[in-house]
Amino acid sequence: MTGGMVSTAKDYSRFLLMLLQKGELDGTRVLRSETVDLLRSNLLPRATGREDVWTFDSPGVGLGLLGSVSVDHPDLDEALRPGEYGWGGMAGTAWTNDPHEDFMLLSFSLVAFDLSTEEVLRAGVRKSIADFRKCQESKGVGFATLGRLHHFPKGLQTCWAADEVIPCTVQA
Repeated sequence: MTGGMVSTAKDYSRFLLMLLQKGELDGTRVLRSETVDLLRSNLLPRATGREDVWTFDSPGVGLGLLGSVSVDHPDLDEALRPGEYGWGGMAGTAWTNDPHEDFMLLSFSLVAFDLSTEEVLRAGVRKSIADFRKCQESKGVGFATLGRLHHFPKGLQTCWAADEVIPCTVQA
């Protein structure tokens, strides 16, 4: 196997956070916001001269300089959101930045060619955000889902699962 990069989880997460914050990290401008916009834009139409070309033949999934980019499309996979961008490495590292929800997800697993861990984590984060919004919409009283990663003894798989539903209160 060749390719990839060498970094620490802390540095990788700080890099992704800087991208999510449009080029700023800890109050310091690292990249111009226009540069980040270019990095996370779908460049396939420009590269091919066609509007109907998609990464992995998945409508709504384009390709940018950082990896996959989801764009608004009627057939976009329901697990994806327009504007999110990220990449899954073949050695088990995957990440997603969602500027609309303001979250960054970085996952590491020791299973090559399997991105299901990141997909399950992303679904869990989205469910928690949706639960929290329901709580806010009900004027501060509602329920939120708590979850955690579960590690299974057979193999190196992890899975996010809801542990309990708890009442939540949002203060104005």
